[in-house]
Amino acid sequence: IAKRHDRTLVIHDREAHEDVLRVLKEEGAPERTVFHCYSGDAEMAEICAREGYYLSFAGNVTFKNAQNLRDALAVAPLDLVLVETDAPFLTP
Repeated sequence: IAKRHDRTLVIHDREAHEDVLRVLKEEGAPERTVFHCYSGDAEMAEICAREGYYLSFAGNVTFKNAQNLRDALAVAPLDLVLVETDAPFLTP
């Protein structure tokens, strides 16, 4: 629907990284695709960057056990990085 109507596709991917990337590749992603509350690792971030997908990071990137998110943020091009909050449900 987003592609057909030239809208941004916002994806909240929970433990379905490979499936989501496969569907985007098979179906063709809209020009603007955002991974809301990004939860993938650095390898996935590199794939997303190659495809031009935006990665939106929330406050959970600051959690002690979130090194995988910090690693992903470190490899993501800044022009594809967004910052968000889901407060009060996630740390702002």
